[in-house]
Amino acid sequence: MKKELTLAKEQKQRAQTKKKENPEMKAKRKSDAASFAEAANELGEVVRESSALDDERIRERAYTIWIEEGQPHGRDLEHWLRARNELDQRAA
Repeated sequence: MKKELTLAKEQKQRAQTKKKENPEMKAKRKSDAASFAEAANELGEVVRESSALDDERIRERAYTIWIEEGQPHGRDLEHWLRARNELDQRAA
């Protein structure tokens, strides 16, 4: 039993050491964090810009797009942006 615990601890330490030593993994984690931050900033911009438009009209058009596409899950932002762009183009 003690031997198994010791082996498990050693394996865990080796895995942690490999992570620390691998600069590619570190760079990837930083890149992922930067990508997430960038996406959050873009989303914030979208929200601020859309508040100048008639949110109710955007919401209604996004809902219509969602219905037309078969009510898929997880595409609400895509539908919102598409609706906003369509309404922007009509207004221009």
